[in-house]
Amino acid sequence: MKKDTCHSETPNRIQNMPKKQFKLGISSILVLLVSLAVSISQNNWFVWTKNALSDLGGPEATNPWIFNFGLIIAGLLGMLYFSKISSRTKNRFQKIGLTTIILDLFLLILVGVFSIESPLHYPLSVSFFAVLVIGALIFGIGELEVSKNKGITYISITILSLISSIIILNTFEGIAIAEIHAVIVYSTLILGEKFFD
Repeated sequence: MKKDTCHSETPNRIQNMPKKQFKLGISSILVLLVSLAVSISQNNWFVWTKNALSDLGGPEATNPWIFNFGLIIAGLLGMLYFSKISSRTKNRFQKIGLTTIILDLFLLILVGVFSIESPLHYPLSVSFFAVLVIGALIFGIGELEVSKNKGITYISITILSLISSIIILNTFEGIAIAEIHAVIVYSTLILGEKFFD
């Protein structure tokens, strides 16, 4: 009886993820964080409460290519990761959510290509953050049918990050702290598929 129950639940979960597949997701997070950390270390003028993260990829930055190239590589790795797990989803909300997240990562790549001096940068950046929230919420709703704890975690982290970002945007001159919430949501979506039940 117990064996049958486990068998019936397994097909609906994104479980037993291959190590190589998971490494794509982890690599995406690491590239994002390392490029950000290196960029900040090389630009002492950067202040979390006064700047945007995109300033690190602008003309005034030292080695701006590190930040911009980091966004591009992280986006590519993330697209590969979420494309692979999308084939293992079972309900409509999961599929729509993952498709939205993949689209969002393409926007991240474009943010890196069209750096802050480009007129396309601002609309691309705003679209990236908006689409990430939408994709994470839709995917979280889909996960509620499969793993309630996982779904609640995704939805809660996304909503809390959104609320926190709004408060920060109305508190500080810079938007960097608000922007880092996107990294938190993104990392949760990747780590959650491996470690959350």
